[in-house]
Amino acid sequence: MKYTKEEEEAFYIAAAVPSIFSAIGSFLLFLGCLKLSVKNSTTVLVIYLGICNLAVSLASIIPTYKYPILCSYQGIIHIFFQNLGCTTHALIAYSLYKSLSTAENILSLRTRKLFIFFCIIALPSAIYPAIASEFSYQGGWCTVHSKNATFKDPYFWVYYYMRFAFVWASNFYVIGCYFIIVKKYRKLTKSILDFVEEKRTIVTRMLIFPIALVLCYFPINFQRFYSQFKKPSDEFTIVCIVVVSLVGAVNCIVYGVSNPNVRRKIIQIFVLKKKVRKGINDSKNLFDESSRELDITF
Repeated sequence: MKYTKEEEEAFYIAAAVPSIFSAIGSFLLFLGCLKLSVKNSTTVLVIYLGICNLAVSLASIIPTYKYPILCSYQGIIHIFFQNLGCTTHALIAYSLYKSLSTAENILSLRTRKLFIFFCIIALPSAIYPAIASEFSYQGGWCTVHSKNATFKDPYFWVYYYMRFAFVWASNFYVIGCYFIIVKKYRKLTKSILDFVEEKRTIVTRMLIFPIALVLCYFPINFQRFYSQFKKPSDEFTIVCIVVVSLVGAVNCIVYGVSNPNVRRKIIQIFVLKKKVRKGINDSKNLFDESSRELDITF
């Protein structure tokens, strides 16, 4: 699909500005989790997620509409780390779900092996398009060049299958896991009357996780699919680009700011350590393996 220089510049700004916020948010999430004294399997996965989001955000800031020679590099980084980020979301949901019945040491080893497995699985999603086609600037960032491509082209099918499969298989899995966790958690709290109100707040927060995922990825996926049949309006494309480019910032809020312990560590990055530590008892850290709340409320 051809765009004017004005359109390309507008799309780039729509991707770059929110990507800067996402890069900052992803970096803060990474540092906040890294500074925790005790890291369980979920914490480690959130660190991996922060790295994936940071890579995608930094790649989106590259002005490839001006420098086409960098297009393939941006496209490969964007595809690989976005797909890996989506599967990491699924692993986080899996870790939270299994923490209800699995010992932490076993779960930690299992999730790390699964992460390595998904790294290997996600690699072809970036390599295959680079071999089978060319990358070009397609509104916001570089992707497979779709000029003269139809749904009959094998690589086109494979490319779209891999992109949509990773994103939506992960999203649906996350939605399923969180609703099961919430259902079990509500049953658990019925016998713990003293903590019901606190748990309800946690359950409500957990339901935001899958909703945030869908809201971030659905618009751009719909726009990309729709663009194969008809050119969408610039305004709609810009909105879709902005929303998906904020994924890193959204994850920082969902997994970082909403968690008091990670939030405390993030604040320590900007505030004097003595002021932050005053009155804080680290032995009450919710990320301690002995905490029952740790395993299901990251």
